Amino acid sequence: MEIKICGITKLQEIKYSNKLRPDYIGFVFSESKRKISKEEARELLANLNNEINSVGVFRNEKVDFISEVLNYTNIKIVQLHGSEDNEYIEALKNKVRNKIEVWKAISIIDEKSIKEINSFKAENILLDSGTPGEGKRFKLKVLGNFKEFNRVFMAGGINEDNIQEVIETLNPKGIDVSSGAEIINENGVRIKSYEKMKKIIGEVRKNDKRKI
Repeated sequence: MEIKICGITKLQEIKYSNKLRPDYIGFVFSESKRKISKEEARELLANLNNEINSVGVFRNEKVDFISEVLNYTNIKIVQLHGSEDNEYIEALKNKVRNKIEVWKAISIIDEKSIKEINSFKAENILLDSGTPGEGKRFKLKVLGNFKEFNRVFMAGGINEDNIQEVIETLNPKGIDVSSGAEIINENGVRIKSYEKMKKIIGEVRKNDKRKI
C-alpha cells in the first residue's frame, strides 16, 4: 500500500517528507488554499529526496498549461480533479508524448458515482468527497459491493483517527491525505504536522517492510 501527502507548500514540509518518506507528495496548481506556482514547486522539488515521487494536481486546466508546468518542474504524475474525460487524458498524453502517468479523481456523491471508476483510462483512480481538500469524508457504504481497489487511492477526510478503518475495510492501493495531516500553527498558518504525517505514514507502513 502506498501513501501520498498532498498540498505541500513549504520547505519545512519537504524536510518532513524527506525524513518520513511517503511514496508521493502532491503540489496543487489549481485554485485552492494550497495552490502554489510552478516556480515555487520547482524550488521545493530541488530540496526533495529523489526517491519520493511528485504529483501535480490540476482541475479543468488547459492541456497547454499542464504541459508548461510539467516541463518547468519535471513532474511526471498528473492528478486530474475536474470533469476531464478520456479524450482529455489522451490529448494530454499526446501533448507530453506519453511521458507521464495520469491519476483521475472521482467525487463520490452517491452510488451512481461508483459506475465511473472503471471508465477512465488512467493509471490510478482517486476516490474523494464532493469537496476535495476540505477534510470531508464520504460514507464508505456508498461503495457497496465494489471490490476492485487494485488501482484506487482513497482520499477525502482521512486522518490519523480513521485511516486504519479505511485500510482494514477496503485495502486500497493507496491513501491520499491533505488536511488530515495539517495543523494551524501559533501564527495562524496552515502547515503539515510532522507528528500527524508520521502517524499516518506509520499506519500505512504497518504491514510493509519499510520503516520510518
